[in-house]
Amino acid sequence: MIKLLKSCKIKKTTKIDKYFFGMPVGPNEAVIGLGHKRYTLVDLQNLQWLTQYRWHVGGNHKNRNDQGYVCRYEGEKLIYMHREIMGVAADKQIDHINGNTFDNRKCNLRVSTQQQNTQNACKHRLSSSKSKGVSWHKYNRKWRARIGHNKKEIHLGSFTNEVETAVAYDNAARKIFGEFARLNFA
Repeated sequence: MIKLLKSCKIKKTTKIDKYFFGMPVGPNEAVIGLGHKRYTLVDLQNLQWLTQYRWHVGGNHKNRNDQGYVCRYEGEKLIYMHREIMGVAADKQIDHINGNTFDNRKCNLRVSTQQQNTQNACKHRLSSSKSKGVSWHKYNRKWRARIGHNKKEIHLGSFTNEVETAVAYDNAARKIFGEFARLNFA
């Protein structure tokens, strides 16, 4: 989140704490405090109506990578900020393009299928590699590239170099997933 705030160009002298509700940080961007020194980035045009609610980090933590989502309660019902901003039906998925669930600007959100949302997922945190789609195969002592598509795992090859393996994954991901591909190298 600190990277996100640095990209927003907030001055170090600006006091931001858990009681902070919303502040413009650029010509078209604003941040909203979530408590516990966490913030979400939103479009300035949405700041006024979003700050009428008390937002926090919570929600669905299905996998180990999940940092949580910005949400609020309306009675017993959990409301997600990204869904509220996009105004979509319950059966639709919303994808955070850059993978940062605290970046809730409209330019970072898009409607997607479950499969497309999964294609754009970040690498697993506990992976043996720094790269998505790459793992160390201890029996043949090589890096291997794999990609999942249509509920099948496709073996892309084994390599002695981790970077070559990541490039092989990126090439396949670009070809198979198109704009929803989460690449290791841009």
